[in-house]
Amino acid sequence: MNQPSLFEDTRYQPPSLARKTDPQTSKKAAHEFRSSLNDKQVLMLRAITDANEIGVNPTANEAASSAALQHGGMAETYRKRTKELLRLGLLDLRGERRCNITGSTAQTYAAKR
Repeated sequence: MNQPSLFEDTRYQPPSLARKTDPQTSKKAAHEFRSSLNDKQVLMLRAITDANEIGVNPTANEAASSAALQHGGMAETYRKRTKELLRLGLLDLRGERRCNITGSTAQTYAAKR
């Protein structure tokens, strides 16, 4: 008998890195790249990209808070992915400003295009 796991939600599909409106080549590249990132990294990168699209360069805590609100979990789990994404060359540093979450001066980020 094959009993389903209580801890795996087989219905969960992580969000795509490409949008429906992106060209087919971008969709293909996103699909290939997706396999090299874990789910939390993808969700954090999406949160930063979404903020960038409305003209905001978020701090790690702001993006992590957004990801946690949208997808559940603890913001700290997402925040830790920022340095990983920066090391992978997927983010650019964009200066410092006061973080709306912590009130402290923090680095801001933009997703590389």
